[in-house]
Amino acid sequence: GRWLRAVGCDVEMVDARETQDQISLLHRAASSGRIVITADRKLASRRTNGTVYHVGANNPMVQFANICERFQIRFRERDFLSRCAACNGVGYHTITVEEARKRNVVCEKTLQKVSEFYACKTCDKLYWEGPHSTSVNDKFAALFDEAGQIRQRNIRD
Repeated sequence: GRWLRAVGCDVEMVDARETQDQISLLHRAASSGRIVITADRKLASRRTNGTVYHVGANNPMVQFANICERFQIRFRERDFLSRCAACNGVGYHTITVEEARKRNVVCEKTLQKVSEFYACKTCDKLYWEGPHSTSVNDKFAALFDEAGQIRQRNIRD
């Protein structure tokens, strides 16, 4: 779900194992125009009105590639990291180092190295660009070709 959010998809994540009433989950998805994506064969077998997509692969990267291919999800730079990984909210506002320091959620070392922080407009979770950002960008760049389509041939289960 977080990888789909990273490419700008509107994703509501629900742990089906914690959902006692899977039938109501399926009805809620259908009534809100959502599709339940699951690796749970039993849940997938309960499909109603085509609202369930079963991902058979075990490897998360293969699952992501299969979902992108099936639903024709394309990589668009303007959508990349436009949604909060935590809450699915859209957009961020910039906050200063001093504002970030007041929140007491960022270590001092990071506060000294990073000059700009971003807070989700919905849940206020803090983000910043660091060494990990480059590897995330590289990972997604390797997954998609120049046209924004998933590169299936590079991904193995």
